[in-house]
Amino acid sequence: MKRIIYVMICLCALMSCMERKEYQEALAHAQSILQEHPDSALVILDTLGRHSDEFDRHFRMQYLLTRTYAQAKTGMLFETDTLTKQLVEHFDDNGTCVEQSLAPKTPYLI
Repeated sequence: MKRIIYVMICLCALMSCMERKEYQEALAHAQSILQEHPDSALVILDTLGRHSDEFDRHFRMQYLLTRTYAQAKTGMLFETDTLTKQLVEHFDDNGTCVEQSLAPKTPYLI
């Protein structure tokens, strides 16, 4: 009986990792086409965003950074800099050099 419980727990953990891998692959795909096709990247990111309640904090910030960058590439103006400040604060402490450089220091405000 104990073995069955352990197997069930392992299967649940494995399935949650598989979902995260799907999310990571979708984000990586959006990032790969972002420079040439920011509109298409936004469509991918919008679809991925439907699962945002399942993201851990760091992945959520990576997602928001990519989304903010895609919005800026399409010329979208931002009404507030609250998200930008959160991104900069998070990636200054937790990000790679690339993430730190992409975290917008000054957004395009309306």
